[in-house]
Amino acid sequence: MKIPQCFVDKNATIVFGKKSVEYQGNYPGIRITNDGWSIQVANQKQWKNPITMVMKGQKTPANLYIHLKTGISASFSIYYLVNPDWANVGLFVKLDAGAKLTLNNVFIGKYNSNFMVNRVITQADTSEVDLSSGIVVSGNTKIVDHYELNGEKSRLSAVLLAISGQKEIFSSIQEVFHNRPVSQSNVTNLLVSAGKSQMHVDVTETIGKGNFQSICHQNNRGIILEEKGSITVEPKLIIDEYDVDAGHGCAIGQINANELYYLLSRGIDETTAKRLIISGYLTPLYKRIDNPGFLKILSRTIELQMKGNDC
Repeated sequence: MKIPQCFVDKNATIVFGKKSVEYQGNYPGIRITNDGWSIQVANQKQWKNPITMVMKGQKTPANLYIHLKTGISASFSIYYLVNPDWANVGLFVKLDAGAKLTLNNVFIGKYNSNFMVNRVITQADTSEVDLSSGIVVSGNTKIVDHYELNGEKSRLSAVLLAISGQKEIFSSIQEVFHNRPVSQSNVTNLLVSAGKSQMHVDVTETIGKGNFQSICHQNNRGIILEEKGSITVEPKLIIDEYDVDAGHGCAIGQINANELYYLLSRGIDETTAKRLIISGYLTPLYKRIDNPGFLKILSRTIELQMKGNDC
């Protein structure tokens, strides 16, 4: 997938690909590593505004390492333009004490075989992560997330929206470890199965003994658009401490037939009607995208997925 013009025209854009870095603006702390790229943010001034990052595909595994030093706040939107020749990718994030990161991750495009994403986030005392992920990839996709809340009063919010179509297989493994007291996590998964796609999510949150007053909540919701599609979710809590607040919820089902009939009777085509019904799933992701040009591309790609076409 080529880089859309809407990214080229944006002032604050960093492009990673083919063992090179292209960017507009003054962003110290970026370097090329043996297996990808590394970003260390130690100066608040140069990174105070939201930054857009575009990841080009390449045939060798590519990792991105992000390290926010003590007290740093940053906002990154990372767009992965997936193409058939891509190798697997990794994202590794480390937050020192008091650091705050707002992170948007969007994977969009087409892959011929099995595309795998590995993400690891570790947090120190009073650090905060607000993560929003959108996955709209034609092809089998597996994403593995590992979150370590290693500091007191560290907070994690993670929302994932995944849409699969045709005969694709999507799987997600999410592990959240509360390793210090008074840590907090809130995990939300929003899943849409179109065509004959199969989606599976395995979420495990663990609060170890002694990590009192920790909070972990998870919410899983899914819509199955066709009878031959499927969504399965395994929500798990492993709690070894009494003084905590933990819970999970899961709701999976097909589109309400009465709602669909109402829209069809008003002259709306089936694809548009289904998109309107699931708009509540899409809204959290759409609100986080500040690039109107890319938002149009994403909306079009989601529409193709729901129709059962390639991205």
